[in-house]
Amino acid sequence: MNQNNIEKLILQASSAYHNAYAPYSQFGVGSAILDEHGYIHNGCNVENAAYPSGSCAEEQAIGAMIVSGGRVIKEIVVIGISDDLLTPCGACRQRIREFADPYKMTAAHRSLDFGTQIRVTNLSNRHSVILCVNDRGPFIKGRIVDVTKVAAQK
Repeated sequence: MNQNNIEKLILQASSAYHNAYAPYSQFGVGSAILDEHGYIHNGCNVENAAYPSGSCAEEQAIGAMIVSGGRVIKEIVVIGISDDLLTPCGACRQRIREFADPYKMTAAHRSLDFGTQIRVTNLSNRHSVILCVNDRGPFIKGRIVDVTKVAAQK
């Protein structure tokens, strides 16, 4: 992941996080995607009383990417505040896999590389974890990376 892209994505995901509509769970999530054209698309979770028919932040960001003509997730960031590891739900893992960069997926298969990486950042302690997607499954590795110091403050 390009550090400049990461910083932009974290800022966009943080902005989306602050707009999350989570009156029932009080658990906001923001996401930002860099597509194959270099555009950033963000999304936040949107709950409603008919649980579980709300929308996840990753789902919203992918939808925004598709509406804008993007079809490939080059990089993605998901952020929120949690005492536990904050990871995309199973449905969002599959959505991310569906639109993951096919070149990275192929390279991951050949070299046992990580494939498409999902950076998950916890806003409460600024720790980031990188989760990886390749053509053998949604997540093959997770590793903690150094603390990030970039996150938008509202």
